Amino acid sequence: MKANAPEWWLIGLGLIGSLFLGAMNPLFAVFFGEIIEVFARPASEVLDGLHLWAGLFLALGFAAAAGTFLKSFCFTVAGENLTARLREWSFRAILRQEIGWFDNERNSSGILATRLAQDASRVQGATGSRLGTLIETFVGMFASIIIAFVYSWMLTLVLIGFVPVFIISGILEVKALTGHAGDNKKALEQAGKIAVDTIENMRTVASLGVEIKFYTAYNTEIKGPYKKNLVNSFVYGLTYGFSQSVIYLGFILTFGFGAYQVTRPPGHIAHESFSDLLTVLMAVIFGAVGAGQASSFAPNYTKAKQSANRIFALLDREPVVDGYSEDGLKPVSI
Repeated sequence: MKANAPEWWLIGLGLIGSLFLGAMNPLFAVFFGEIIEVFARPASEVLDGLHLWAGLFLALGFAAAAGTFLKSFCFTVAGENLTARLREWSFRAILRQEIGWFDNERNSSGILATRLAQDASRVQGATGSRLGTLIETFVGMFASIIIAFVYSWMLTLVLIGFVPVFIISGILEVKALTGHAGDNKKALEQAGKIAVDTIENMRTVASLGVEIKFYTAYNTEIKGPYKKNLVNSFVYGLTYGFSQSVIYLGFILTFGFGAYQVTRPPGHIAHESFSDLLTVLMAVIFGAVGAGQASSFAPNYTKAKQSANRIFALLDREPVVDGYSEDGLKPVSI
């Protein structure tokens, strides 16, 4: 966070945008339930009610647009500034190291170039964007549960036990859609090293006639991730199917118990109106699924922390021969 301190005002605006976005699903649930209730009024009152709630939906749309803009723009700008700053510091630190440091296989040109590109961008996952996602998730879940209890505490208690399943389904859905490219980092890093070294020394490779050797080595490195991804595709297909089915299972539970409530006579402890039933349904189910999706979109904190550790280890390393040092004997004249 200290490295991102110059962008504190952008992060603050992004957090405000996250607060707005967290309230969108709960407010939509309330508006949706109320506008359904309008259609049950006498014909002479329907248009007045529709004008009111249509205007509120329009305001909700503008608020969602403003919140999305604030969150996306501010966190993107702050994150890109942080990435550029860390890349600049990292490259300067690489140039500072002694020649013997580059003889280590872990510090080859291909690996350093890959880390310079990836590590700095991943560090964003440990800064403001993650905090914004956590706020959006917390506000959405908290507001959804409060609204649901206000409209129907009995139905909410029935659904509350199903909330963890909704959240897990939302996480699985996004994981299935975003894929698993990060699982093959080491193999792809090595493949990138082979490709970079081969292209940089193409004249030597061509003069020795060893193109096929490097082609085979490159294919060997990428074959593992390819086979693993084929297997993972089947698994992710199953998880995505499960995540989609959970929403409809929630519908069954809600409408099953909700039908019992709606058919109770007015004044009965379990009686609820149809509009209240829909409000609770939208608030709990879509609030929980939205929380799961938002949390799974949060950058991977563990990978961000590992990347940050590598960057700051490089920045803190004192080279045996420091090319930037101005200490030592200096000639009086040249």
